[in-house]
Amino acid sequence: MDKETIAHWQTTNTSLLVHAGIESARLDCLLLLQDELNKSKEWLLAHSEEIIPKPHLIELNKKIAQRAQRTPLAYVRNTQEFYGRKFYVDSNVLVPRPESEAMINLLISANKQKAITIIDIGTGSGCLAITAKLEFPRATVLATDTSEPAILVAKNNAAIHKADIQFEQTSLLP
Repeated sequence: MDKETIAHWQTTNTSLLVHAGIESARLDCLLLLQDELNKSKEWLLAHSEEIIPKPHLIELNKKIAQRAQRTPLAYVRNTQEFYGRKFYVDSNVLVPRPESEAMINLLISANKQKAITIIDIGTGSGCLAITAKLEFPRATVLATDTSEPAILVAKNNAAIHKADIQFEQTSLLP
């Protein structure tokens, strides 16, 4: 279909994702629309009869196909929120888990004034190391991973968040 409204695209693709077993189908479609059209949820709902421009429609259809194959939404969107911050993610790293935020809460329960050293082993996207550095600006933070692509993702996230972290590609196993 060359001309498709926001409402029609969302209805059609919510159904597609439901049939693929995606429990969060409606929300996933809405988030993909928000990302691609750079519009708020409120705007999308108020302008549901707007036609999706063809280049955006092509990208949305690529992304919905990935999601229908059960690719994690964070990988499809290339973003995941962690501790109120957005982090770039791709298939080279694990998707940051909300439960991991508890580690940051444990650090915060300590005295922020202390100069501490934090080592993040298996840093992946770098969300723990970066968040720790941002919450503890005086801390020295070392982030390690065996994967060069993961280190590159983490370095990119550190640059985005302006977090001064030392990175090292290494394995702690003999």
